[in-house]
Amino acid sequence: MPQGNYASYGDLPSEDPLKNPKDIFSIVKKIDGVNDLNYLFNNFEVCIVMVSATWCGPCKQLAPMFEQLAKNSKQVLEIVFVYEDIDSETCAHKEICTNVPTFYIYHKGKLVKSIVSDFPILVDTVNNLLGILSKRPDSGKSLGAPIKRY
Repeated sequence: MPQGNYASYGDLPSEDPLKNPKDIFSIVKKIDGVNDLNYLFNNFEVCIVMVSATWCGPCKQLAPMFEQLAKNSKQVLEIVFVYEDIDSETCAHKEICTNVPTFYIYHKGKLVKSIVSDFPILVDTVNNLLGILSKRPDSGKSLGAPIKRY
């Protein structure tokens, strides 16, 4: 039974961007706190978290690219892309995040890499992960061409 209060990833709380014009994402799910993060750790092999802020210009610029990266990776069931607002009182990354945007990459619940504002490095890292995941015999997914760097 998955940890947390959600039956599936699709049940994670998500603010409707039409109701909240400050929300800079439309597809990538928002998480809020350690419970959401633990749920993802228990249900996905790779979790990529973008810690952002509604007031952050670079976050707003990178948000559409982060969403496109998530769309291009969605055929791999072991990987999930989410974002978290640094200004939330329950932000799981508040103590470790010193700049926004910062991308945190977790594998099996362990932080393996953090990338501050460098989207091309994130794309390269995701392409490497997708290549590794797609070559596993249990994956069964053909990923085609690598994701382009923006």
